[in-house]
Amino acid sequence: MGSGKCCVKKPLWHIFFKTFSFITLLLIFNTSINFAYANSITRSSKYSALVMDSSSGEIIYAKNAHELRYPASLTKMMTLYLTFEALASGKLTMNQKIVVSHKAALQTPLKLGVKAGEKISVRDCIYAAIILSANDAVVVLAEAIAGGEWSFAKMMTEKAKRLGMIKTNFANSHGLHDNNQYTTAADMAKLALALKKNFPQYYPLFSKTSFTYKGKVIKGHNHVTKKYEGAEGLKTGYIRTSGYNLVTTAKKTYGHLVGVVFGGPTAKARDDHMMNILDLGFCHISQKNGHYNPKCKNTPSIGTVSKGSPSNKDIFSVVEEQKPIRVASLDTKKFTSVKSKSSPVQNKKNIRPASSTKKSDSVSNINLKNKKHLKQNHSKKAVV
Repeated sequence: MGSGKCCVKKPLWHIFFKTFSFITLLLIFNTSINFAYANSITRSSKYSALVMDSSSGEIIYAKNAHELRYPASLTKMMTLYLTFEALASGKLTMNQKIVVSHKAALQTPLKLGVKAGEKISVRDCIYAAIILSANDAVVVLAEAIAGGEWSFAKMMTEKAKRLGMIKTNFANSHGLHDNNQYTTAADMAKLALALKKNFPQYYPLFSKTSFTYKGKVIKGHNHVTKKYEGAEGLKTGYIRTSGYNLVTTAKKTYGHLVGVVFGGPTAKARDDHMMNILDLGFCHISQKNGHYNPKCKNTPSIGTVSKGSPSNKDIFSVVEEQKPIRVASLDTKKFTSVKSKSSPVQNKKNIRPASSTKKSDSVSNINLKNKKHLKQNHSKKAVV
């Protein structure tokens, strides 16, 4: 005989209440996690960020946007700029095969795994640089364009100055740590705009998230490009001295944005933060222009630009070499050596940001003379 206890059916309201409570707890937990991520990023000494309206040049959000940071694999954006320039001039072709050098083959991962003496197409090198962030592939491109990575690094810095990236210096083509390789969030926004404006025929390649090499499908790790509606892609980056970096452009019916984030504690935190500030940026544009944006309901305003960041004026005029991008707050005074201890880059005594005067725009005035700095002297960790 049974115990007399029967399986009593619980009322629907009880089941609904328990389900509702569980979902609420999950939402609170998720919100708390996101809030913690946001705080851990913005409080970090490595953090800097910028969101800009590409059409007007208005700075919607900026924090530490002119402070020096290590670019990590964001460096590859300039490598690709010079590659696209070589393609446009006819110096290279997409199907051209390049012989892999011993130096390229010996690069630290992430890499494609090409062997010294084998040939690889320019197209595959570009795909590998964008999607896999392959260090060996970009060294192959650098050597094909300039004959050697040292000469290529000087070309990169010279091009940066011509594009108005006056606080940027390059020392290699891939982004592995070097004391003499540094940039700012504002400068990387300029480079993103220059790539989009000057190479519309190649810019869509940044939206690719996979490619096939030697019969194998290689998938990328730019999750913002995959997840965020309207994202056009660009580049991720990571080394221990920089944290997790990302540059993204995104387009929606009511506008186009450039977003830059430096110093994320994790890839997920960086990605979530980027998507959040892009959402807020699009809300700002849509509300400003009177467009309905369902995501903007009860969304707090982002309209604070921290002290020392770009002003809410045009960050650029025209992205051309003859008309460099301008940042209003930089046009009125020279840069001086940064003494703040807030940034790991700023603690390096041998780093001096370039002056905005013409004299400092020449490559000869940039501290690239010590070739041993071209070697990875801090982090052996992969640049992604």
